[in-house]
Amino acid sequence: MLIGWLGQHSDYAGQGLGEALQFDAIKTVATAPIESHAIFAGGIYDHAVAFYEAFGCATLILRPRILYLPVTTALSLLSP
Repeated sequence: MLIGWLGQHSDYAGQGLGEALQFDAIKTVATAPIESHAIFAGGIYDHAVAFYEAFGCATLILRPRILYLPVTTALSLLSP
């Protein structure tokens, strides 16, 4: 499952909106009627890559701006 790019407006930076969107995407993938094994995201800037890495995403070796997170790992982020 591929997540579209997230934009950031400076007026809303640091309010946790990106994190909320990330968790919503994980929940959406987890409850989708089609089975997915990983969530992919593109990080066009270094801070975007760092954002996804903070959730446990790993970069692809040959495409370091593409990150992936196994769905099983993503689901563990939702568990208390």
